[in-house]
Amino acid sequence: MKTMSYFLPKLLLLVCWLMVQSQTDARETPDFDRLIDIAKQYDMPMPPSDAKLVLATRGWTTLIQGRNSSTSRDPGIYQPAFLLKDESKPKQTIALFAWSKEKIRDHAEHHPATKEYSLEQPVSKERGYHLSLSDPACFVTSIQLAERGELDKANQLYQQFAEQKYIGSFKGQRDSLGSLKAAPEKLLAHCIYQYLYEVTLATEADQKSIYKKLVVLEENYPWLFSDRKQDYFRFHRYEFLQSLKASVEAKPVNPDSVEGLIVKWGDIKSKYRHLGFFDERTVESDVCAREIFWRGLKGMRDLVTLQNDIRLTKHVRQAIMNSPERRLRVGDLAKQLLEHMSGSFEIDEAMKKLQDESLDSSSFFQRAAFTRDKDQNITEVHEVPLRIVSRLHPESLADVAIELLENGSPDASLFSVFETIAESEFANERKSRLLCKLFDGLETLGQQRSLLQYLVKVDEKACVDRLIPILESLPADVDGPYWTAEEAHFTHVVVQCKASEVWDKYLKVAKRSSVGLRMEMMGSLNYSYIGDRQLKQRVRFLAQFLEDDELRDKGKTSQKYEGPCAAFTIPKIEVRNFVASKIDSLISKKSARPDEFWSEQQWATLRKKVATEVKRFEQK
Repeated sequence: MKTMSYFLPKLLLLVCWLMVQSQTDARETPDFDRLIDIAKQYDMPMPPSDAKLVLATRGWTTLIQGRNSSTSRDPGIYQPAFLLKDESKPKQTIALFAWSKEKIRDHAEHHPATKEYSLEQPVSKERGYHLSLSDPACFVTSIQLAERGELDKANQLYQQFAEQKYIGSFKGQRDSLGSLKAAPEKLLAHCIYQYLYEVTLATEADQKSIYKKLVVLEENYPWLFSDRKQDYFRFHRYEFLQSLKASVEAKPVNPDSVEGLIVKWGDIKSKYRHLGFFDERTVESDVCAREIFWRGLKGMRDLVTLQNDIRLTKHVRQAIMNSPERRLRVGDLAKQLLEHMSGSFEIDEAMKKLQDESLDSSSFFQRAAFTRDKDQNITEVHEVPLRIVSRLHPESLADVAIELLENGSPDASLFSVFETIAESEFANERKSRLLCKLFDGLETLGQQRSLLQYLVKVDEKACVDRLIPILESLPADVDGPYWTAEEAHFTHVVVQCKASEVWDKYLKVAKRSSVGLRMEMMGSLNYSYIGDRQLKQRVRFLAQFLEDDELRDKGKTSQKYEGPCAAFTIPKIEVRNFVASKIDSLISKKSARPDEFWSEQQWATLRKKVATEVKRFEQK
């Protein structure tokens, strides 16, 4: 006979389970009236009464349940949001996710910008979607629904939100949000802080007004903030509040001073900042930083005085792992520019040198342009000091190039050197001589290819004379992965050449190359950065392979197809199909979106369409 000691633990588990079920079933409706009043106190956005409630894409996908690998037909992630109208841009779709307005778009036929609103979680399947309800934004959306008088929808959304386990980072500002779901007002306080934090990024943000609201938030919910560093996330908010205060109380600055330039630069947002200070996409956004560069040593000395400035900027350092997203301060930007100008993350030594008023500018920046090993071999090139030499001391640029020839490491990336010479104020003839002299001393195929990409811009004939012998010597196959093969990257030189002999030669090389290398050579022919340059030559080149039915099977030599190689999302594809999709993207008004599930009939239809369009294109 079983004893009570056997049944008692099981009985206790049953009672606990019933209690949890009872609490879940009887989950109370939050006091929406109070939550609405609190939200309005801090001017949290409320959608217009006619804004349609939809499920809007977050631009992400999730894996199908039971699968370990991704496909192009993975379910898209959707979340409740309100559709907003912009009369000036009627074709643009804008969704209000709680307090954030975001532009959304169709990502695929099965992944449209919006879907009809529903709280029913769909079955996880190909071309399906996943409903995400755990984000605190859903909680705020329920408050917005209640404010519009749609209490049933508000309560249904809140109940489902409260049942979800939230695992997101909430932009790194989390404080055990899971436990906060049981305390709606506390969770709303977190959301209000996040809203006020983010709204300071707006172009015309009223910092004084935002600061006053944050002060009130701190008075009403003091536990959100802490001046103790060990209270990590709360201290992070406290720091933000202090920085905003410093920004609000700051005196006007001279717009022509380094301080004025860095404050202005800090107020400019850019999604291309990772491309560096001299990319064509950062010409406008980083003009203030470049102006500081052109002030040379004087600019650096002025930056030193700003290192501890805590005023806010609109530059953001993204959240990484458990580290929260961080808004950069003026001092952060000053240190960042000092690092770039000195060519080192260790700027203490440079700061000591700057104390010497007799410091020679040309020598300083020439030295800063390179990192050297113990044997003085150049292992790394720093673009900013190199550009400063070109701008302030152009007569020294040739000396820098010669030093590179004498001490450059074969492994060093010299791209920025060639670009600086090509974009210098020298006459094209002088640029060509200097680049050709450098070319003769280069040891690797990668360095030669990088140089030719710039030589072609200043002297195409000199480029062609050096390019043709290289193309003739290219192998039919390579040992390593195709996506990193320098042999295939010569396409980036070829597309800038008008000379027919280059295209004829490259066509012969492609036809004799292995299928993987051949496709890699054609993979970049429709890259957007090329624009309309040599469009006729590119289309004609690709059209030569519309009858090429050789099959590229990633499974046969998988190590060569590692990484994002040409058509890497499609395990098996014929060259003619790959080429058809490339031509389609170049000359069709509305190009197709092939994926790994396409049938032979779909590919045949695309090839037929493309063949017709190529003829029409040639006639034009």
